[in-house]
Amino acid sequence: MDLVSKYAILPMSLASVLTGLILALGTPWGLFRYYWVFIKFVLGVFATIALILHQFVAISEASKKVMIATVGSFPNPGQFGPQLVFDAALAFLVLLFATLLSVYKPWGMIRKDHSKSEADGASPRTIENLRFSNLKLKILLGSIAIAIILFVIFHLSKNGLGKHIH
Repeated sequence: MDLVSKYAILPMSLASVLTGLILALGTPWGLFRYYWVFIKFVLGVFATIALILHQFVAISEASKKVMIATVGSFPNPGQFGPQLVFDAALAFLVLLFATLLSVYKPWGMIRKDHSKSEADGASPRTIENLRFSNLKLKILLGSIAIAIILFVIFHLSKNGLGKHIH
């Protein structure tokens, strides 16, 4: 896991931030035009920093413990076992939030162009699109909630972390 992290996941994470910056600056979305683009970029930067810290603290120490374990025995990760699970779950939630930002693009523009008149109000088509978008969001969030509940139930039925550490 240590090798995969250092030579695959870490470079891809850095490449993700770099391509995000290039795409944000090279497309009409811009880095500072929309709240969701900026927040997604900041999430990517913080996730990459957290990944680097996680790599050189938790994963390195856990891999050292695995390397000294005898063949055929399950290594005791100690305090790093629950930390690895928590970090992975947190990374999943950050990626899920970034995906939701990309799909639903909430909050609008950072600086609005006031040259256009907004006195016309919302058209019926716009209201219909908002209703459909809200329905999609509710279905997606409901599916995610069901998946998380099923994961927790499945994990607890196997005695949770109690059987993972010997």
